[in-house]
Amino acid sequence: LDARNGVGESPVWDSARQSLWWVDIPGRALWCWHSASGQARQWPTPEQTGCIALAEGSETLPHGQWIAAMESGVARLTPQADGSVDCEWLTRIEQPEPGMRFNDGRCDRQGRLRAGTMVMDMSLARAAGSLYALDGARLRTLQAGFITPNGMAFSPDGRTMYLSDSHPNVQTVWAFDYDTATGTPHHQRVFIDFKSLPGRPDGAAVDAEGAYWVAMFE
Repeated sequence: LDARNGVGESPVWDSARQSLWWVDIPGRALWCWHSASGQARQWPTPEQTGCIALAEGSETLPHGQWIAAMESGVARLTPQADGSVDCEWLTRIEQPEPGMRFNDGRCDRQGRLRAGTMVMDMSLARAAGSLYALDGARLRTLQAGFITPNGMAFSPDGRTMYLSDSHPNVQTVWAFDYDTATGTPHHQRVFIDFKSLPGRPDGAAVDAEGAYWVAMFE
């Protein structure tokens, strides 16, 4: 699909509709590609969206319902047949600096969304980003001190969380022990240092055998 996205991110497979969903961050759009027809369409989002997750219980809706981490908070998006989107804000966030937004994120094995924030002007290299947990309609800070948090993924048993910082100054993937009861990471350690390797670690996923696959930017 020649989508011509500014920055295509957060691919999510929707098994109920046999469709692939993702966002174009600067394009402020939610995209869907239907596997049977090969057709794609898009819906506008009210802010730049860093990541999405399929909302529980939305299988009966024509286009599902999506939890979206954007610039000023996290919202529930319901795409409509006419191309519009119903937006219900779940929680807002007071960013520590201007010009920030959510970036990469995904659900853990229990279905709880975890997502990081970043300063949009990466040339500033400001470590103002944090990793947040969405618990119900409340955001909880899990880790701080990131420039461009990225590459989140979970081991098959859910007990290891992976997270990277893709900024050129960092280029590192960390592993954390993950408490599945509380949804809290701890015992941070370096998993891969990419500084001497080509590319920067960006989006990632863990396969059924536990291997960490990462898309290398540049």
